[in-house]
Amino acid sequence: ALGTRTWTALGLRLGMLDIVPTAAEATLVGHLGPDVLDPEARTADMVAAVRGCPGTIAEALLDQRLLAGVG
Repeated sequence: ALGTRTWTALGLRLGMLDIVPTAAEATLVGHLGPDVLDPEARTADMVAAVRGCPGTIAEALLDQRLLAGVG
């Protein structure tokens, strides 16, 4: 369990957990592509990234460097 004044999170069966300050988040997730649920993400950019993948559509959708949150 991890808690603050505002939030409490309970993790079960966690293989690995890194707790970092917000300012250091990019060290863990900076390589990920845009989040598909981010209202500020540009759809055209995400479509272009998937289309530019040399593999299959399944490989492109699972590649978190192109889009985060699909696979």
